[in-house]
Amino acid sequence: EMCIRDRTQTGGTITIPNNQTYVIPEGHTFSGNVRFNKNGLLRVCGTATVSNIYENYSQSNIIVTSTGVWTSTNQLKLEEANSDFTNYGTVTASSFQAQGEFYNYGTTTISGGFTLDLKAKIYNHSTITMGGNCNVNQGGNLYNYCTMNVGGSSTNNGVLYNYGGFFVTGTIHFKYGANHNVGSGSFTTAGATEIRGIVKGPISGDY
Repeated sequence: EMCIRDRTQTGGTITIPNNQTYVIPEGHTFSGNVRFNKNGLLRVCGTATVSNIYENYSQSNIIVTSTGVWTSTNQLKLEEANSDFTNYGTVTASSFQAQGEFYNYGTTTISGGFTLDLKAKIYNHSTITMGGNCNVNQGGNLYNYCTMNVGGSSTNNGVLYNYGGFFVTGTIHFKYGANHNVGSGSFTTAGATEIRGIVKGPISGDY
């Protein structure tokens, strides 16, 4: 792959050309914006503090490695349905909104709300913690295989698969047309529960 390793740019806007990879190396710090062109990839091995992601109707591909640290000073927003963000390190943001795909294998902390829109798919294999509400809108899909902590309420108008621990401080709402699927040995806890949709689980086993 065409790869740009840049230790000189510490601010401003990173522009990633078509079909190329831009690497923020380990030990390097960048603070600014990221602009993607078609099939561009950003690999964060160091520290990235990002204000805005500009996708320009092109998919954004972001990988935060195990040594990487990503901080969104504004909302972490994946606007394009074919965009994907994979975290093996540490991600923090004030809020989160996606139409694309987000894969979490590290630690993700959202101080505010967490919203999945049409076509969004979230795969959590580690820990996601949010201080606000978790909203899975119609057409959104949330797959939890480990731990999700919701500081506010959770509203599901889409599809939620819980095979780990889904812990909600406030009320969890299963709306009309929504599907909540639980696996054996999983936990779903909430301060209160409203069920108007479908909740499915195995015939036998604890959940």
